[in-house]
Amino acid sequence: MDLTPADLKSSPAISTHPLQNSTFVGGRYEIIDLIGQGGAGAVYRVRHQALNKIFALKALYAGVTTDEKALRRFDAEAKTVGNLNNPYLIQVHDYGVTDSGIPYIVLDYIEGTNLADEILRLGHLDEDRVLSIFSKVCEGLEHAHTNQIIHRDLKPSNIMLLRNERGQEIPKIVDFGIAKRQSVDNSVTQTGEIFGTPLYMSPEQCLGKAIDSRSDIYSLGCVMYEALAGAPPFVGSNPVETVLRHINDTPLPLRKACGDWKISPESERVVMACLEKDPKDRPESAIAVQRNLERIAQGEKPALRKAAHRVKKRMSKTLLFSVISFLLGGLLLYACLIFVYLPHRKTASKGFSHDYVLALGLEKQLRYKESIDVLLNAMKVNEGHMTEQQLLPCYLALVEDFVKLGDKDSSEKYFDKMMDLVKQSTDKLAVFRYSSKVGDTIVDPLRKIYAYEEASSVWSLAEPTKPDYLLHVLTNMIKQYRKLNMVDKASHSLQYAREIIEKYPEVSDVYKWQIADCSGVISLQMSQPSRALQYFRQAKELARLLKNQQYLQLSEKQEEDILKSLNQGVKSDTASNAELRDNGQENIVH
Repeated sequence: MDLTPADLKSSPAISTHPLQNSTFVGGRYEIIDLIGQGGAGAVYRVRHQALNKIFALKALYAGVTTDEKALRRFDAEAKTVGNLNNPYLIQVHDYGVTDSGIPYIVLDYIEGTNLADEILRLGHLDEDRVLSIFSKVCEGLEHAHTNQIIHRDLKPSNIMLLRNERGQEIPKIVDFGIAKRQSVDNSVTQTGEIFGTPLYMSPEQCLGKAIDSRSDIYSLGCVMYEALAGAPPFVGSNPVETVLRHINDTPLPLRKACGDWKISPESERVVMACLEKDPKDRPESAIAVQRNLERIAQGEKPALRKAAHRVKKRMSKTLLFSVISFLLGGLLLYACLIFVYLPHRKTASKGFSHDYVLALGLEKQLRYKESIDVLLNAMKVNEGHMTEQQLLPCYLALVEDFVKLGDKDSSEKYFDKMMDLVKQSTDKLAVFRYSSKVGDTIVDPLRKIYAYEEASSVWSLAEPTKPDYLLHVLTNMIKQYRKLNMVDKASHSLQYAREIIEKYPEVSDVYKWQIADCSGVISLQMSQPSRALQYFRQAKELARLLKNQQYLQLSEKQEEDILKSLNQGVKSDTASNAELRDNGQENIVH
C-alpha cells in the first residue's frame, strides 16, 4: 500500500474508511484521527492507552481484505519491517486483525516532511545536505539489505525528513509495502511482475527480471539525482515511455542537469555510478555508496571501480516486442488507475506533483511547449487546492519555459504572479531560492532587480551560512543597475558585497574578482579614477589566482586605460568593455 504517515496533508478526502465506526483497535490503540487514505487502505493517528504514546496505524479497506494477494503483501510488510531495527528505517511495533477482520500494522508516527515535498519547496537541495541525508539513507538501506530485504520502491516521497532533539536532520525510509525478501520464499512477488514507481525503477525491474539489492542502488541514484538536479534522470510522457528510457537511454550528466547551481565532480561520479544499466557496474552495496558520500563530505575522492565499457546497442526488435508485450498489462493497470483516480484528482496534490515532475522532464528535453501545456493543465485541474509550495515552482517553471520560447509577455505575467506570492510568503528560504532563480531567468532588467532585491533582503534569515549565494545575487543585481545607469544603487550594493567578502574571506575568488571589477567600473562612472585603479589592480591579482586569462586581460586593459587617462587628464571610456565584461564573467549560481 503506497501510503505513509507523510500523506496526512495530501490525500484526497474519501467518504468511508476502514475503521470509521471504531474507537479502539486491538483493545489498546485509541483512534485520534484519520490522517491519510490511499487506494488500499488508510492511516490513523492512534494513542497506545498503557504507554500514552502516539503511533501511526495502517488498516486495509474491507474490500481489499478479500484479495488474497493483497493480504499476503500486507502480512509480508508487517513481518518484513518488524524484523528491521535501524534509526533510519520506520519501525513496526505491532500487527493484528480487528474483530471485524481488518488487518492493521502499528508503525512509528513521524511528524515531518518528505523529501519529495522538500525538493518541491526549494527546487533542489544543497550538495552538503544531500551528502548528509543520503549517507544516513544508505545506512538504513544497508541494514535492510543485510536482512535480505529489497525495498523496490525507493523514491523521494518514501523518505521522511525530521529533526531529533539536537536539531539534526534525520531521514527515515518508509513504506515497505512492496518490499521483497531476497533468496527466500518468492511466492508473494514472482519474477515477471512489475512493482515500483516508474520514475525510480531499475532497468531490470522495468523488464520484470529477478532483482537484488543493486536494484535499490539504482533507485537510490535516481533519488539522489533528483535531490541535486530538481528532476529525476528519466521522465517520459507516460509510464511506458519512462520505463523504456530507463532501459535504453543514457541519463544527462548530473552536473549538466543541475544547470546554474554547481555540484562537485565527485558527487556526480557517485550518483552516475548508481545509474549504470548493468547491475554489475553499480556500487556493490549501499555501504559502499555511503563510504563514498562520507569521503566527499570530508573533501576526499570517492573510491569507484570503473564500469565495463560495453558497446551500446540499439534494442533489438525481438527484445522491443517482448518489452512492449510485457508492459501491456502494466499499461492496462495504469489506465484503470487513471479512471479511478480522476474523480478525486481535483484535490489530489500527488497528481500535481506527478505533473510537475513530468513538466520538468519535458523541459530538460527542450520540449517547452509540452511542458507549459502540462503545467497549465495541472493548475487548472487543481485550481483552488494548490499550496504556495506547489505554486512557486510551477510559476518558476512557466517563466523559464516562456523565456525559452521568446514569449516575453507570458513570462512576465507569471513572473508577476510568482513575485506576488513571494511577497506574502513566510518561508524565507523558499523566498530567497525562488526570487534568486526567477531573477536569473526573467529578461526584463527592472524585474530582475525586483527579484534580486527581494532575495538579498531575506538572505540573512534564509541562507546566512552561504555567503556565495548572496554574492551571486548581488553581482547580478549590480549588473542590472549598471545597465540602467543606477550608479548610486550599484555603489551601495557593492559596498554591502565588499563587507560580506571581508566577513567571509572563504567565499569564491570568482565572486571576489567580479566585485572588484564592478567596483572599478562604478568608481569610474562616479569620476573616481584613482579608486578605480585600486580595484582593477585587485581584480588583476585575483584573475592571476584564478588562472583565468580572460579575466586577467580585462583587468589589465582597464588598468592600462586608467593610467593612460590619468596621464592625459581624460576620463576612461568604460562603455567599450562593458558588454565584453558581462559576457566574460563566470555566472556561478547556487
